[in-house]
Amino acid sequence: MRLRTKRLVTVMLIICMVFGCSTGKVKADEGVTYAESVDLVQFDFSILSSGEACVYVKYTGTLETFSEAVVTIKIQKRFLGVFWKNVDIGDGSSQWSASSQRTYDTFIKTVQLTENGMYRANICLEIKDVNGNSEIIE
Repeated sequence: MRLRTKRLVTVMLIICMVFGCSTGKVKADEGVTYAESVDLVQFDFSILSSGEACVYVKYTGTLETFSEAVVTIKIQKRFLGVFWKNVDIGDGSSQWSASSQRTYDTFIKTVQLTENGMYRANICLEIKDVNGNSEIIE
């Protein structure tokens, strides 16, 4: 019985290690979103050695159809190797939103992280066109 328990624990640890050690980087084969109301979208998430996290979102809308861009950002910290929890990114909130009606714009959000660990940014860019339709780019 003890051998069976040890094997089960070993298998569970291996599974946690495999899923817990992913880099979280976008791979080339994951694809790039094409949207009709936007010509260019760039997302970037980086953490400086000082612990400051920076989220960068840049877009260029299509002149004929673009109406508004709304960005929503959440920063999450990995815990227990496979789960993610939202981080307070200011004013007691776990998300930050901003909007722009400019055809091209850049959104930058910085946050001072308080703990070491693995972090990721969830970025949602909603592009609205002149007809009231929306395209979501994540």
